[in-house]
Amino acid sequence: MKLKKQHSPYIARKITKDIVNSPFIELRKEKSFITAECERILVEDIQKEIELDDAVDDLLEKQEEDIEFYKADYRQLFWMTKKRMANDFGVNLNFEDRFSNIAHLIMDYLYEEDFIHFIVNNLPKGIIGLLLAVILAAAMSSTASELNSLASTTTIDVYKRNLAIGRDESHYVKASKWLTLAWGILAIIIACIADLFDNLIQLVNIIGSLFYGNVLGIFLLAFFFKRVQGNAVFIAAIITEIIILLIYYFGIYQPEELGLAPVISYLWLNFVGCILVIYIALMHSFTQNQLKIKITLMLISIAFIKTTYDAVYLGLTLYHVLVLLFLFLLTGILSIEKKPSIL
Repeated sequence: MKLKKQHSPYIARKITKDIVNSPFIELRKEKSFITAECERILVEDIQKEIELDDAVDDLLEKQEEDIEFYKADYRQLFWMTKKRMANDFGVNLNFEDRFSNIAHLIMDYLYEEDFIHFIVNNLPKGIIGLLLAVILAAAMSSTASELNSLASTTTIDVYKRNLAIGRDESHYVKASKWLTLAWGILAIIIACIADLFDNLIQLVNIIGSLFYGNVLGIFLLAFFFKRVQGNAVFIAAIITEIIILLIYYFGIYQPEELGLAPVISYLWLNFVGCILVIYIALMHSFTQNQLKIKITLMLISIAFIKTTYDAVYLGLTLYHVLVLLFLFLLTGILSIEKKPSIL
C-alpha cells in the first residue's frame, strides 16, 4: 500500500499504541509526544516520495512528444523512471524494506531522545548472559539437527544405495561425518551469498516457491493418481522445474530489473509448479487413461491456455485458480479405481 499524508496520523497512533502495550518498553514522556514524533518521521518519508513523483512527472512531460510518437506505456515508463531515480531521493520502493526502515528510524529516535526506555537494560548482567546462552544454544541445536538430517539422508538414500553398496557400518559412519562437514560448508557458502540480499525473508520465499510446488505435485500424484507411473512423474518433475525457472527469470526477475511490474508474483509459482507437474505427468500417460479422463485433460488444456493468456495480459486471479483446482479434483475423482466387491 502506498503511504499518503492523510494516513500518517492513524499510523502514528497505531504505532504509539503498540509501543505502550509492549512489555519490554517503558515510556519516559506522554503518549501525545510520541505520536507527534512518529507522525513527523512518517510525513518526512512520504514527502520524499512525493518529491520523487514530481521529479519523474517533470522529466516525462519534457519527453511527452517522444512518448506519444513511440506509443510507449506511460505507467511503465513512470515506474521504471521512478525506480531509477529512487536512490537519489532516498526512497525505498520495496514496501517491506521501507516499513522496516521507518520502524527502525522511529525506535532509534525515540530511544536516543529518551522518549522510551527498554526494560531489558535493567536486567542483571548474569540474566542477560543467560538469555544469550539460551538463544545460542537453541540456534546451535537447530543447526545440528538440520546438518545431521541432511547427512543421514544423503548417506542412506544416495551414498549407500548407489555409490558404496555392501560396505560395513563403520564405513557409512565415517561417510556420514564427512557429509556433515560438506553440508556445513555448503550452508556457510549459502549464508555468505544470502547476506548480499536486502530481504532474507523474501529470498527464502523465492527459493521455496521455485521448488515447493513441484514437490507438492509429486506427493499429490502418488496419493490420488495411482495409474501414473514413476517414469512419467520423474519426466514431469524435470520439465516442470525447467518451466518454473524460465517463468521466474523472464516473468519476474527480468521485468523487475527493467523497472517493470512482474507478470506474476513469485508466490504463485507454488501453485503453478503443483498443477504443472500433475498435468504433464497425466499427459505423458494420456493414451493409457480412460475416455472420461482424456476428456477432462482436454478441458484442462483449454483452461491452461486461457489462464496463460490472462496471466500475461490481465493477471492471475482466484477465478483461474478455482477452475483449475476443480478440473484437477475431477480428474482425481475419476482416477479412483473401484475395488471389486468380495462376495
